[in-house]
Amino acid sequence: MIGLQPLLLDALLEEHRISVAQLTQAAMLELLALGVVAGALGAFAPRRHLRLLGGFGCLLLVVSNAGSLSGSGLSFVLWRGVSGCGGGILLWIAGGIIAFSQTPARLSAIFVGAQAAFQGALAVVLPVTLMPGMGANGGLAALAALSLASILLLRWLPPDLPDLAKETLRPGWMGVGACAGLLASFFFMAAIVGFWVFVGPLATAHHVTPAISRFADAWNLAAQLVGAVFATVLAQRLARVVGTVLVAACAAVLVALVLVSATSHDAPFFAALMLHGFVWSIGLSYYVPLLIRVDPTRRGAMLLPGAQMLGGSAGPIITGWFATETYLTPVLISTALLVLLTLAGTVVAASRRPPQPSAPVQ
Repeated sequence: MIGLQPLLLDALLEEHRISVAQLTQAAMLELLALGVVAGALGAFAPRRHLRLLGGFGCLLLVVSNAGSLSGSGLSFVLWRGVSGCGGGILLWIAGGIIAFSQTPARLSAIFVGAQAAFQGALAVVLPVTLMPGMGANGGLAALAALSLASILLLRWLPPDLPDLAKETLRPGWMGVGACAGLLASFFFMAAIVGFWVFVGPLATAHHVTPAISRFADAWNLAAQLVGAVFATVLAQRLARVVGTVLVAACAAVLVALVLVSATSHDAPFFAALMLHGFVWSIGLSYYVPLLIRVDPTRRGAMLLPGAQMLGGSAGPIITGWFATETYLTPVLISTALLVLLTLAGTVVAASRRPPQPSAPVQ
């Protein structure tokens, strides 16, 4: 649902099934539930019975999307919260498989790219197939059917994940490096999403032509795919200098903000849009190897999906706090501050050395 929120929620709004306030509530609650569930599982759940948990997550998605077919108003908002819980379980499983893989940076980039590709495909197909006759329910029914079909893939999941924390490394909670990396990933997604939700109003305020603003989603998605391919192909090389890559990503976001704020022409806005999408994929992909480097137990990496989703849900609240329909400068300023916080956390995490294995007990 996350990648299709603009399409489906706008359709529900046009059908008068939800208000503008409930549209915002539904989008935020689903993201918040995703982050809370993924984060809680990463912190407290045993890394076992992945197939059983995955089946439960898929069933929650089936039930919530089916319930959304007849939902309206508050009931629809609540169903989206249930959907976020199911998605959070699956996101935690995906994050765990990535964290414990041999090439986490590459697999993370593939995961990000696959999400962008499938969301983009559905965004193109649904408006010309199911939605003309069924409206928003056509998209929701497709999500329920896809969630049901996903159960068939559970047989290929590993039943458990290894628990490195109990083998050779010191027990206990994460160190400063992992905590700084998690905070950096939170602020990164807050900045990315907090800017993204205001792209339409910003385009209008800066007199960008409809030819650019109308297809902002498509252009940004294309840039995300390019970024994911770039991150996948160069995963092994860039993983060695992951701190530098993430610092460069922060600088690129600041450049995009300057391009938006400094001019009202189409070309700079388009360049900012593409740069934003490209960096979005880079950041999502490379915080995984950074956290694994500073915390080889993978505890931090297991918490990463939750931190990113919570950041994404908090971003629009932070960037839009002082903004109005006619005064959007606070969006750019607060996004820049979030990027600077990201930069600080990234530098702290990248400068930390991983903990050393504890000496064997004599």
